[in-house]
Amino acid sequence: MRNSKITLFGRLNWTTYGLKTITVKEAMSIIRDGTYRLYDSKYLGSYSLREITEWMQYHYNGDELQTIKEKYLPAVSFNGIYNNGIVEYSSVTALDFDHIPSQEEFTDLYLRLRATPCVGWIYRTPSGKGLKALVLHDNNNPLLHTNMYQQLMLMFQTPYIKTDPKCKDLARRNYLCYDPNVWSNPSPTPYHFSYDARYDTNYSTSCVRNRNNSAYTVPRIKPIITIDGPSDVSIMNLLKSRCKRFHPDYLKEGARRDGVFWFGTQMAKAGVDYAQGLEFVNDLYQSNEITLTRGGAFTEEEVIENFTHGYNAETYNEQYRKGFNF
Repeated sequence: MRNSKITLFGRLNWTTYGLKTITVKEAMSIIRDGTYRLYDSKYLGSYSLREITEWMQYHYNGDELQTIKEKYLPAVSFNGIYNNGIVEYSSVTALDFDHIPSQEEFTDLYLRLRATPCVGWIYRTPSGKGLKALVLHDNNNPLLHTNMYQQLMLMFQTPYIKTDPKCKDLARRNYLCYDPNVWSNPSPTPYHFSYDARYDTNYSTSCVRNRNNSAYTVPRIKPIITIDGPSDVSIMNLLKSRCKRFHPDYLKEGARRDGVFWFGTQMAKAGVDYAQGLEFVNDLYQSNEITLTRGGAFTEEEVIENFTHGYNAETYNEQYRKGFNF
């Protein structure tokens, strides 16, 4: 490989201390043998990667699993060496495939990934129910990483591929967990990257289906926003504050559909990345910040459907985005 050096983090959010440079192969060895030792001074003391992985998979799922992963699992930056950002770009990036509904579909996807020449390694995600594929590529310009990643997501498009903005983030970190059955490709062929301006300047769309099997169109790529101003994350948090102040009913059970739709319109108008906005709103409407007056659940499918309709109903307005710059 052109460059296989990456950074190992003691925990996902340990970004200023305890960092170690390793290779992708060394990371795969950590996953495969499970003997890597970690330490928690508050509850667990010393434990191995195998012990914590098996404990998590037996006892936890959903939001609880996410919390446990953050507390106890190490992570790596497959996109390269990290030092307050990626400072040395690697020739490997990671794709996540989550929420695979059956063993048959899990096996079909696993075999498809194995048969793809640019896939170098495959291992199970910490839940044991998803797959992570490490893809080799020949892109040597980290400024074009997002463009390449968009192409890879289209190439590997399945109902299970995780498309949230953290996946496309150059500084993204990935959990390590125990999987004795890590698959390695003995002779991978790197994905040949060729810059495609369509992934920076246009919308492309995809037809997906909701729980009622009705189709709706999802924006796949947003235009690049070149103006100065606050980040998408800042804008999303400001929109949440505005919602709480001016539209508090949108955060109550009876108006959740209207609320999610509203967030979609405002984020499209402000030029917030579709996938990043969708993740933010989904997390918000699954959280305890929503007032439940009659019980019940608001599913991720409902969030996707209503957010998407809202996002498609508006277009980017530069003056509106600039209005957040105060």
